[in-house]
Amino acid sequence: MVADKAFLGDDTAHFTIGDIQAACRAVLMNCRAMTSAVLCAAGAWASSFLRMHAVSLPQASVRQTALRTGPAPDLGGAIYTSECALTRRIDGSYTIAMPDRFCRCSSNDARPSRSASGRSFFQGPETLGRWHLDRPTPFERIRVLDPAPDMRMMATIMARIKALFPAVADAGVVSSWGGYVDSTPDAIPVISPVESIGGVFVAAGCSGHGFGAGPGIGHLAADLVAGDAASVDPDPFRLSRFTDRSKIVIGAI
Repeated sequence: MVADKAFLGDDTAHFTIGDIQAACRAVLMNCRAMTSAVLCAAGAWASSFLRMHAVSLPQASVRQTALRTGPAPDLGGAIYTSECALTRRIDGSYTIAMPDRFCRCSSNDARPSRSASGRSFFQGPETLGRWHLDRPTPFERIRVLDPAPDMRMMATIMARIKALFPAVADAGVVSSWGGYVDSTPDAIPVISPVESIGGVFVAAGCSGHGFGAGPGIGHLAADLVAGDAASVDPDPFRLSRFTDRSKIVIGAI
């Protein structure tokens, strides 16, 4: 399979990338592809792919729990406090999460372990480590990062909501879910070429804002891959900001 551009992300079972002269080789689950450019948009797994090629992407895999209430009085479209974050839905319910607690993937297995950020921001999610193409890969053992909601965290969220917004708490919990958020040290995405591997680009580290910023992130990534004029200044999103002694400021854009 030969393509001018190849976009590889969470839905594509790709295992490695390599630089061959002026082209990139993408090794997929069932074939190999030659292409002029590869975009690594693998979410919480992005740093694992890049680490296989001696590329450092500072990234923490953050486990989060969210819940949805029943319809509640309108307190505003979006509310953010140090205790909780609420977003009103079109049906009058609220999506609620807790911004100050998370779990990260441990270095030994794929089970979540409670931890503060610390070294994980600079070592990336170490769940997967390295793998070999002639053996089953971690992506065949764990196809989706889909953790169950943390029931203790849910109880804490609802206790905080009851204290701050009792009318919302009275609406009750309709559903809940868990997920992983790929976060960078400055909470700013990386949308950038990988300078050490020609033709390889990365778009990851959305730090919890990928759903809203996704279209813009995709547009800029496409501009970079295609060699078109960038739709916005790509400099704040460059991967090299973590290694060129730039001052790291959380949420600087």
